Amino acid sequence: MKKIPLLTVAAVAALGLAAPYAQAVPGAEAPAPASVPAPAPAPAAAGAAPRELRLTAAAEIAVPVHGGVKTPPSKTFTVNIRASVEGNNTPVKRTVTLDFGSLKGKADWGVSSRSCRRTGDTAVCEDSDAIPTSRAVSSVWVRAAKGAKSGVTGRVEVTATAAGATVKPWTVKVDVGGHDLRITRGDVPQSIPAGSSLPLPVSFSNKGTEPAKGLLVWLRTTRGLGFAKRYGNCAYGVFADIKRNAALCTIPGTVAAGSTWRLTESPTVKAGPRADSEWIDYGVFADTKETLAALRKGGTWAQGTGPALTVTKVRTAPLAVDLEETDNWAAAWLTVQDPAEFAAVGAAVRGRAGRTVGASFGFDFKGPGASATDDRARLVTRVTLPDGVRATTLPAQCRASTRQGRIHYLCVQSARTYTAGDKPRFAFKLRIDRMVAGAKGEVWLYREYAAGHPNAPGPGPQRPAGDTDPKDDRAAITVAAP
Repeated sequence: MKKIPLLTVAAVAALGLAAPYAQAVPGAEAPAPASVPAPAPAPAAAGAAPRELRLTAAAEIAVPVHGGVKTPPSKTFTVNIRASVEGNNTPVKRTVTLDFGSLKGKADWGVSSRSCRRTGDTAVCEDSDAIPTSRAVSSVWVRAAKGAKSGVTGRVEVTATAAGATVKPWTVKVDVGGHDLRITRGDVPQSIPAGSSLPLPVSFSNKGTEPAKGLLVWLRTTRGLGFAKRYGNCAYGVFADIKRNAALCTIPGTVAAGSTWRLTESPTVKAGPRADSEWIDYGVFADTKETLAALRKGGTWAQGTGPALTVTKVRTAPLAVDLEETDNWAAAWLTVQDPAEFAAVGAAVRGRAGRTVGASFGFDFKGPGASATDDRARLVTRVTLPDGVRATTLPAQCRASTRQGRIHYLCVQSARTYTAGDKPRFAFKLRIDRMVAGAKGEVWLYREYAAGHPNAPGPGPQRPAGDTDPKDDRAAITVAAP
């Protein structure tokens, strides 16, 4: 059986769609450091142009309304100073000023760096080290002020002066309230037959305090899965470098705060003939040019030609506010039932006592489907030698393990996909210390899952996925005189 994880939880960060800051609970600001004499910067050569530096941070953040709770949620971002031309290790004495004046009455704030001091509505940060590439100035937390209404905005104006350099300023826009799309995955069966299709029922809510204008529906699959239908308002892409297929659908309209919607027709994926250990991400986002660019980046795209994918309103109801980007996604796991026959391969070792001989053990993969392994679901070939025989040289993929006083050799190939006709082997050098009449060893092939793996049928060794005949998962090792 083939394991297809429809894995989505961590994908937002991998795509760069999460905002460039993380939630944090604000803490007390650190005291300003004691004054330490800084090394004097080297003087610029006569007539040399000043260095060019620039400040960077999040372009925009949205914080939830206060809500009257004891510890309202906050958002954080980091201010950095970067060199336009990298590689200059000359110390730079500089002063960075963060002006929070326009947030007064709208948001509370704080800075974390010990090089910063707060004065009224500003924070002043001083440093004098080198900036060969970039330096962090400070982490900044922001949360809505009590009584601030959804929809109000402000800015954090970041400026700097530096000896022998010009510094380009930066502005962070701060919104109180905003849209917050949350996806809900419909029921997904635990398994489907090979070659069949699977609809992905999706609904979503705007649990923020502002409307979302326009929608992006995004799906991305590994190569063993394809899209069963191509909608006219969706672009279909191929990411050759990471071997992924994707669909990106643009749906016009406004998703009001507190409303819940569903896709009128569930997008459908189909398991191809070589589907194995596949995965799919799917989610919904507000249609912004930044999100659209991030989702399309790295793909080669073509527009679909079928009917449009649409949405249908389900209900309108008050919803809690948390403005979380990560809940734009959903996750599910799926097993594709496709025969993938394995047969362990032992050996009849020939030799006399005192001799060292070679022998190879492993398995034959007969298919017809493919079977994949990874670091969390491995195929293990366990070699147990007959009494009187020991290994003198092990393959690089094998290690010795002792259980109940018996030595076993556990052999695992690197993560790969097996196709019909593959015959992995592990070559040993064996020493026959003595001939023991009737002694037998064994090759046992099984699948081993990492702790907590969602596809593990149970603890301990399991039959290989898709294996139809467990009797040939074990093979004998014998020793006889030539």
